[in-house]
Amino acid sequence: MKVENIKTLGELKKSGYKSRGIKEELRENLIEKIKKNEPTFSGIHGYEDSVIPELERAILSRHNINLLGLRGQAKTRLARLMVNLLDEYMPVVQGSEINDDPLNPISRYASELVKEKADETPISWVHREERFFEKLATPDVTVADLIGDVDPIKAANLKLSYADDRVIHFGMIPRANRSIFVINELPDLQARIQVALFNILQEGDIQIRGFKLRLPLDLQFVFTANPEDYTNRGSIVTPLKDRIGSQILTHYPDNIETAKIITAQEAKLVKQLMSSTLTDIGGCEESAVQRWFAGMLQNMLQPSIEQLSELPDLLGISRDKPDEEQLVRVFIHQLARYQQLSVAEIRGLAMALESGMYRYSMVAFTNQITKDYPQSVALREYVYQQTNTAGDLYELADSLRFIDRERAVTLFGEAAQQGSFVAQRWYGNYQACVGNTEQALLWLNKARQNEPDEASFIDDIISEIQELGEPTNCLDGWVY
Repeated sequence: MKVENIKTLGELKKSGYKSRGIKEELRENLIEKIKKNEPTFSGIHGYEDSVIPELERAILSRHNINLLGLRGQAKTRLARLMVNLLDEYMPVVQGSEINDDPLNPISRYASELVKEKADETPISWVHREERFFEKLATPDVTVADLIGDVDPIKAANLKLSYADDRVIHFGMIPRANRSIFVINELPDLQARIQVALFNILQEGDIQIRGFKLRLPLDLQFVFTANPEDYTNRGSIVTPLKDRIGSQILTHYPDNIETAKIITAQEAKLVKQLMSSTLTDIGGCEESAVQRWFAGMLQNMLQPSIEQLSELPDLLGISRDKPDEEQLVRVFIHQLARYQQLSVAEIRGLAMALESGMYRYSMVAFTNQITKDYPQSVALREYVYQQTNTAGDLYELADSLRFIDRERAVTLFGEAAQQGSFVAQRWYGNYQACVGNTEQALLWLNKARQNEPDEASFIDDIISEIQELGEPTNCLDGWVY
């Protein structure tokens, strides 16, 4: 079947095309590969007798899947390789937001279009590479992000009630209809969001702002989870867990030989990627790209040619001397996409907004960044939402002190209570500056116990309090 020749519903019917759900599609294509003795998950080593057979059984059973294992165990890579089990092309109703099947449309738009134009309904084709969707679960993910929300502007323009399905702005999951949808680190997802997923898996409906909409989405869900997260950050709610048909345990290599193969494979991949980047894009210093890759890997990101391509200014850095204006543009580019970056890189952006100086992944440095404390605070708040650590709470308070001292003091105190040494030291210092000597000594002694190596520094502050009544870095009831 030559898809380029099929442009209408009538032509699709004549071709003999038959609709099938994505789980059935994966199952049938897997069976064909097994019959032909073709590898199903090539490039994955050490799982031949453990994980891969279990994953194949899950696909044959038409299950939604949870890959449970520690970091670095190729869980997401396994999910990506499932794309190879999809048909090369999939027909959709042209213009549909949710990949409507021309033979079985589910949205109002597609249903009405098919009813109006019948066999003349235009169709388009989606390649299997476009049928993979991925979302990292974080505490700030909302129902609107995943499921959708009411669009008030659309409701006003069309003069429709909020209960009308035509005013819905679909989220990532409906837009991934008839595709593989991966949610990484599932336990980090809020319980109420997990319940929303349960409705999709169990009932085939979505609920937006209390309005129920029957939308039998066709999805292959793949979840990943780290057992460490069950106690540290969250858990999978029981009703959702019951609807995940297969839970597969991943593992690290069980012998040295396999580990060597994986290491060599990754090293070769990075080398090939760098070579391709230099060839395809050009105009950049090889050592600069090497440092860029090193920085990305240090931040536990997987660099790609696409990511490099998004940074033409950086890739055009001169072999002789970096252009400061280029680096500023790179900084602005990174700032606009900060939610796609690692926590470490976001911290670097926030620090640049506070200091006016920015170093990009060990490649180049500029001190031409315009300071912006409110934006720095926004970045620090985002980081703290991701990590929920005392250290990041301290950094948020430290950034906030430039624009909201009262709230900063409160957060310094909370960070001190959570055990941050620098927060305890600062908070004790502050209490001395405002005349609360008893509280000052309490927190400074806690800091001393927390970090015995810094005891001499703490002793200096205490001596200043005892001799002068307050530390020498106090000015008008504040710490400088």
